[in-house]
Amino acid sequence: MVITTVITSTVRKLLPAAALALAVTIPVSARAQDAAGAGAPPPVVAAAPTAAAPSGPRMVGGHVGAAVPVVSLHSVGKTTMTPSDQLTIAVPIGVSVHVAPVWVVDFEVVVASDVKPWGGTGLTIDPGVVYVGAPVALGLRTKFDVNAPANFGLIPLVHKGIVDLGEGNWFVEAAFPITAMRGAGYALAAVAHTGFAF
Repeated sequence: MVITTVITSTVRKLLPAAALALAVTIPVSARAQDAAGAGAPPPVVAAAPTAAAPSGPRMVGGHVGAAVPVVSLHSVGKTTMTPSDQLTIAVPIGVSVHVAPVWVVDFEVVVASDVKPWGGTGLTIDPGVVYVGAPVALGLRTKFDVNAPANFGLIPLVHKGIVDLGEGNWFVEAAFPITAMRGAGYALAAVAHTGFAF
């Protein structure tokens, strides 16, 4: 009985203070919610880091592949050679620089080994330009054979990517080297080339 009287007396004393606190708190909370609904900025939340946006097309690329002369014609002796007469396997390696959206300067070197008949290894340096704005890429290279008499050549080419690999492609290429050599006449060849560009 004494405990009940004490609790009742305490509640009666605290009730007006609790009512006053509620009367002040509820309108302030309601005004804050109204302000938030009226266009107040939402609280700032740190965003998760995102990947950087791509900066545009790649400006520098390259390629590596394998090439085989399919046929070659030589002015001296007027001979024609095919892989059954002489088989040479070449490994072209290049670095490409986009100088415009549809023009590429390609710095290429080719290491070639005579397989049949077994022979030496040659090095050709053949930089050029390639137009990539058509369904097939068209190019023209200059050609210098390092282990040969004084020489100069031009290589027209047709290049086509056939399988897209995301960051690169598998390609096929037909090249037609024309070479003039001091004291050895000239030669014309058709070369099949395939490889990966990236």
